[in-house]
Amino acid sequence: MSKPAASEPIGEHRTTLDFAGDLGKLTRSGFRVAQISPADDPSVALLVKDGHSIQLMAEGSDVQLRSVQAAPQMPKSQPEFELTRLADHPNFGDGRAGMAYRDLVPSRQGGRIIASHIHIADAGPVADYVHFHNICFQMIYVHSGWVRLVYEDQGEPFVASAGDCVLQPPHIRHQVLESSAGLEVVEVAAPAVHDTFADLKLQLPTASLNPTRDYRGQRYWMHEDSKANWQAGPYAGFETCDFGLGTATGGVAEVYVHRAESQARSFVTNIECESQLLVVLDGEIGVTYQDETHPMSAGDCVVIPGGQNHQLDSYGPCKVLAVDFVGLP
Repeated sequence: MSKPAASEPIGEHRTTLDFAGDLGKLTRSGFRVAQISPADDPSVALLVKDGHSIQLMAEGSDVQLRSVQAAPQMPKSQPEFELTRLADHPNFGDGRAGMAYRDLVPSRQGGRIIASHIHIADAGPVADYVHFHNICFQMIYVHSGWVRLVYEDQGEPFVASAGDCVLQPPHIRHQVLESSAGLEVVEVAAPAVHDTFADLKLQLPTASLNPTRDYRGQRYWMHEDSKANWQAGPYAGFETCDFGLGTATGGVAEVYVHRAESQARSFVTNIECESQLLVVLDGEIGVTYQDETHPMSAGDCVVIPGGQNHQLDSYGPCKVLAVDFVGLP
């Protein structure tokens, strides 16, 4: 196992059958999380207190903590068609910092990507800390409610509301401060399993302001729904808003919302990318792939391999979040 990001070596190893419970006990006793993985369903963490460190691992977990200097491990690209329905996968699990996660892509496309529906039930402060992720790509889209966030070198804390989208470039320090009741967020990241590191010394907001700072080839970016520019897109009957993440990520991924105001039938099209992830935000649509039409409704998700013919039809007013992976390592 590679050394943790913290300078002190691991002093103690503990295996547990109740990872979430024991993690809570340790943090309440004064230990602080220095590293944790994976964010959606944590099974291993490094905790530190007064020069002592504990690695806590769930019984049977094979997740390994990796050095902060290690490059994210991206499995080989083998995109496959995958449809996940909310009705078949309605349950949320315990994620990082007390947030509830629902898996939108159970196969993780072989470990290439992860898409999560994140829910916070109660209004108020979020039990988060200043942290960063060792990733190739990560974005959050606020579907409903609002969340107050703060990012390194990006100024004072701000509120992201429904329709807003934030690109979190690799290693940018940030913190979730508080949220409305019933917050609903879609988070998409690559690779599927990646390490989250706490920055135990940095205080946010930082005194510096550097909105164009380069974070490993990417830069922080926020799309505000109030400034959305809707134009004709790849699907007839739909209009499209480009969030601008293609430029901000240096060509790693592009993010859009496609919407229709009424029932519409589009034409067969294909998207030149590795794969395309579609999450139905509102309404009902039909996705036709290899001559089979799949009805989808709010909360459903589909991954379509790039360059493959498909058709997107609206069955009435609807809205669809699209993430096109065009340049993953």
